[in-house]
Amino acid sequence: MKTKSFLLILLPLIACKPAVDPEQEAAKLMQADRDFAALALQKGTAEAFRTYFEPEGIQFPNGLSPVRGRQAVYESLKDVPDNYILKWDPELAEVSESGDLGWTWGYYTASYTDSNGEDKKSYGKYLTVWHRQPDGSWLVRADTGNKNPGPKTDN
Repeated sequence: MKTKSFLLILLPLIACKPAVDPEQEAAKLMQADRDFAALALQKGTAEAFRTYFEPEGIQFPNGLSPVRGRQAVYESLKDVPDNYILKWDPELAEVSESGDLGWTWGYYTASYTDSNGEDKKSYGKYLTVWHRQPDGSWLVRADTGNKNPGPKTDN
């Protein structure tokens, strides 16, 4: 009888335990964003977005209409000149208690050489919403960013 009572008390406590540890998943998510940024530098922005976007992901480019779907995002980025470099660094990652959604934000720098041979840079911040996949990896569900007047600043 004692064993049955103990199980009746213990079972709800076990069932209420989260399936994932949000802090541990946030660390994995931060690494996923860093890996995403590294791939953009290695293989270009378009290929990185094609690799890290969900098939139904959506991008909200600064000043432009939303772009829906992994392939459409890739198509919108594939003709960017080779000298265009998008570099970003995540500042923070958080994951929901359920462990299936998370977000990262950080700062980016876009660098390129214009048609006159002049080096140009623009700065901004971004917010990316991620969805945890059945295998535990993270892919981008939604991504947006907007410009800053200068490099990284916190107010």
